[in-house]
Amino acid sequence: MEGAPIDGGELVFDGIRIVPADRLVPVLRTLGRRKAATGPHPGRLAARLFKPYRRK
Repeated sequence: MEGAPIDGGELVFDGIRIVPADRLVPVLRTLGRRKAATGPHPGRLAARLFKPYRRK
């Protein structure tokens, strides 16, 4: 967040980590690789849920 006055340098809201914009790159560099996601692939899930686009 640009210009966010966050005490302690970061905030977690509803499981989402919020950091000031000037700290974003250093924070991203400290994150380790995450394990592979589980569950259906988002693209396959969207293809199943939404009808294909048809130009009228």
